Amino acid sequence: MVNLINHVLVLFLSHLVSSAAETDIIGLSISLSRNNDNNIITKDNMLGEKRVRRFVSEQNINSHHSNSTTTRSTPNGIVSFVPSSGKVSVLHSFPATFFASETVFDSKSKIYWMLVGDNLVGFNTMTNTLLPQIALDTTQCSGGSACFSELRWDSMHQRIVAVGMGFVKPGGRIVGIDISNGSVISLSASFSKDCALYIECSSFDAMKQIFYPWLACADAPTASLYAFNLQDQSNMTVLDQWDFHAVLGPSKFVPNFGIVAVNEDNSLVHVDTTNMTNTTTLLTKTSGGIPSINGLAVANNIAYISLVEYNKNKLAIVHLTSSFPALIEFKNISLTINNPFTYESR
Repeated sequence: MVNLINHVLVLFLSHLVSSAAETDIIGLSISLSRNNDNNIITKDNMLGEKRVRRFVSEQNINSHHSNSTTTRSTPNGIVSFVPSSGKVSVLHSFPATFFASETVFDSKSKIYWMLVGDNLVGFNTMTNTLLPQIALDTTQCSGGSACFSELRWDSMHQRIVAVGMGFVKPGGRIVGIDISNGSVISLSASFSKDCALYIECSSFDAMKQIFYPWLACADAPTASLYAFNLQDQSNMTVLDQWDFHAVLGPSKFVPNFGIVAVNEDNSLVHVDTTNMTNTTTLLTKTSGGIPSINGLAVANNIAYISLVEYNKNKLAIVHLTSSFPALIEFKNISLTINNPFTYESR
């Protein structure tokens, strides 16, 4: 699934504090779009865009990380956003050619990691400073350049976990990335090189070390949600052979709850990872707008969904403890906000 709406890519993390303090959002606003993602959302194609989900295979992984071209003007840099007032402030500026294909947030060190080509670039949100870039070891990638997608933070081991398409050929694997030196190791058994990975749909249970990607491995137009156990290298199917239009994403794993995700109708749903029934449970009615890239964050049983509705941008707030249908609170925002992350600051 890709939503480079209005040709703007914004990567953001949500800064949650105690209930008495202001909720701030920090992110990256870039006036770039991928060359093959020049979609303008209109009334006629808005629903269709949500249902056409983007995926990568071992053959096209390099295009996922390719540079983009500037298509319109918007703040190129790391920005802060205050939901209550709508105020946007630029915290750090980048050149117009800057492009990050993936992001992940280190919740302990409060570092916002960006995958830029074959390098990790970190931004320290406590000091508002960029860190020296770290070159990734791509020697085991089949194409010779970064083959990593779906970056997620592993709080148990203070590392990045991701899907390596074409890592240690043949096929793909779940990998671990050392943020101190860029070294990469295999964490799972390989899956078939014929599988395609759905982008912006994975989630990760750090406590149990289970990575949940959507893979399409059959000839039929279907995909399945898998659970890769990184402790014993086993895997199992959670949602089996779903129509590819119904792939869930973006999604987040919520401890003691399961997976929370957005379905094809733009409603929030729950996936029970303990009692596999090959079904989901509705949490909300449709939110109306299209989720932005990885546009879902969850903290303290509250979901934050970044939405694009025609030429408007919104933030939807949902309390997961509410009974169905949970009330959706909407806040207007001035930028398309992608890749949300949450943390608490005291």
